[in-house]
Amino acid sequence: MKQKTYLYIGIIILLILLISAFIEIPVESGPNYNTIAPLLGILIFYNPIILIIYIGIAIFLIWKGIGKRIKFV
Repeated sequence: MKQKTYLYIGIIILLILLISAFIEIPVESGPNYNTIAPLLGILIFYNPIILIIYIGIAIFLIWKGIGKRIKFV
């Protein structure tokens, strides 16, 4: 894959995570009982480790996409 592709995929992942924090979806919590949960909560299953993994993958892809353009010390 080209470096630009990594960059774009990483940015898209971060945008999806950011947008999903504001989208609320009704979730069935029991018989005849619905709650409203953000889509991000459903994506990460209310587990912050999963969110860290998603963000880590996105940052790695962005870093790989711009790695040769920016010289890191």
